[in-house]
Amino acid sequence: MITTRKNNRRWLLASLAVSVLLVAVACDRYEWLPSTVDTPLAGTVWKLEAVVSSDTIKTVGSEVSEKSYRLLFDPAGYAYGRSANNDLFGEYAFEEQKNTFHSEFQPMTYALEPPEGELFIQCLNNAWRYELSGDVLRLYFSGNECLHFRATEDDGTIERVFADPPEAAPLKGTVWKLEG
Repeated sequence: MITTRKNNRRWLLASLAVSVLLVAVACDRYEWLPSTVDTPLAGTVWKLEAVVSSDTIKTVGSEVSEKSYRLLFDPAGYAYGRSANNDLFGEYAFEEQKNTFHSEFQPMTYALEPPEGELFIQCLNNAWRYELSGDVLRLYFSGNECLHFRATEDDGTIERVFADPPEAAPLKGTVWKLEG
């Protein structure tokens, strides 16, 4: 009886160790070396490189437009992006001490999305934790499943719906001319 308990305990510890190892490696096995300087979350354009889960890594292929699957978080709490076919807008909040993250994205255009585009939006809206390391951003949406982003150049293609409006001219004292 004592031998059976020891064997059961050893088997349980061994299987627990293997499980922990597999879970710990899930997102880390798809790691390119990040830069040594942390890229700020806000004000940076992030390009999706892969969707990582505990048993698969699905990279974003070359058939996907370079303009797709991108995000931009502005310092005011607004987020802009691009799914497969649609411009996205939403709000986000993150807590640096706890690495928690919350966002709500919605399409601003209504082109038909492929299943991958729908999944991208769903994963963004389910994201609850983030990791920022160098120029790599991971948004975790379910356990150890994450969206793996890398900082990229802002080429101005992300639609900023609520950008600061230009300074308005005062109504009183301004000469107005109706054209057209």
